[in-house]
Amino acid sequence: MSACKFKKEGILCILIFVLFLSFCQLYRINEAAGLRKQEIAVIQTYQSVLPSSREVSAYIENQAEREKIEFSLAEYDALTKEAMNALAKEDYPVYTRSMTKICLLSALYRYQLYTHSGLSGVVSEAVMQREKEKMDAMFEELGMQQSAYSFLVKTDLYGNPESILQEFPGIVTRARMYEQYHEKGCSLLSADSYDGMSSLYHIAEKLLPVLLLVLSTLICMDMIYFDYKSGTLKLLLTQPKKRSFYLQRLCVQYFKRLVLLLIIPLTPVFLFTGAADRYAEVDAPMLAYSKGFTSFEGLDNQIEKTNLIYNEEKEIYFFHTRISPWNPGDMEPQPEMEILPFWKALLACTLFTAVLLMFYVILQLFFHVLLANPIAAAAAALFTAFAGIFLSPPQKATAVYNLVNPFTYRNPVYAVTGYIGPSYLWSLTIVAAAGVLLFAAACLLFRKKDMGSM
Repeated sequence: MSACKFKKEGILCILIFVLFLSFCQLYRINEAAGLRKQEIAVIQTYQSVLPSSREVSAYIENQAEREKIEFSLAEYDALTKEAMNALAKEDYPVYTRSMTKICLLSALYRYQLYTHSGLSGVVSEAVMQREKEKMDAMFEELGMQQSAYSFLVKTDLYGNPESILQEFPGIVTRARMYEQYHEKGCSLLSADSYDGMSSLYHIAEKLLPVLLLVLSTLICMDMIYFDYKSGTLKLLLTQPKKRSFYLQRLCVQYFKRLVLLLIIPLTPVFLFTGAADRYAEVDAPMLAYSKGFTSFEGLDNQIEKTNLIYNEEKEIYFFHTRISPWNPGDMEPQPEMEILPFWKALLACTLFTAVLLMFYVILQLFFHVLLANPIAAAAAALFTAFAGIFLSPPQKATAVYNLVNPFTYRNPVYAVTGYIGPSYLWSLTIVAAAGVLLFAAACLLFRKKDMGSM
């Protein structure tokens, strides 16, 4: 690498580091307030569907049943107060234990409603029974007797119980997450979390989709052209090796340079932002569509419905998933979502990012082979990429033409979480296949290329 290139990439590394660190500091400002807002919303949402004392008096005539419900509500209120106090004091071990119990009681209420009504709404009976087994196991682990609790009072919900029944699997998942946070001694994560792992997550979700494309364009600007102008290309092509070998070596060379441009700034950012909690969040639980790692089956894309009905973005981060257009209070994970250690989710993001980065390198290679002018080649590659991105907004990701559009899968976090619908395996396969096809086309063009015309 020439001194000029080294200097240019050194400056880029510094600029990227400043960008990453400054971006992460934005989350630090709102971290505490964002977490409180998130958790209070959960508590209030769960409490809002429980019966009131007035309803107990109005609808329940049997004294024993009334006392049982009043005991259940009193226990729930006590846990809520305990959780709110612990949240205010940032006593997360107490908070996560209280919230585990609150989630279990909220889930039990929904299951009792399911049993009473005989309806399961959009959730299949198989899923209800599977999650019921998980709920039973957690009740037993915590020493809570299910038969001691009853909440069946709110008769106005019985006519259309689907509005809260669909939350049952997600609430059980949330209870399991709180329990894992408690067992691992981790601080809670939110959309505004500031720590080493969360910083990498935020960067991967918000910055990398654009940064990978911009960096690959800048670094690959002199692809082929530099070797041609220096005379190296003609010398290389006189050797008894195929032209495809030269292109392959070129891709690997530029891919390595881009990887270094990302790893060098990311490492100090992770070390700096993770030092405060001693990197405790490395093993923290988070939501991901883990089935998608080994299956082409994706999730439903309800982004457009959610935006249309509630004028809100469908959200998926760490703990919450705003998925369902049927209930404005629904922030529960889909039944297909699972809990993964944070490091595993980020490892999957890293692999996907590497494949995506190689695709962008090959995209640049194709146009640098096609066009002799390096600026025109870079501009054509950017135009193609932006056209592909324009055609594939997240809400249209499952349209037939976008399922095979590699630019649909430009966000590594979306691939892992299943945010836009297609599974991780499908997304990875499409991006990799597009890269292979583009490389084959570049080799075919380069084989017929007259070096004298460049």
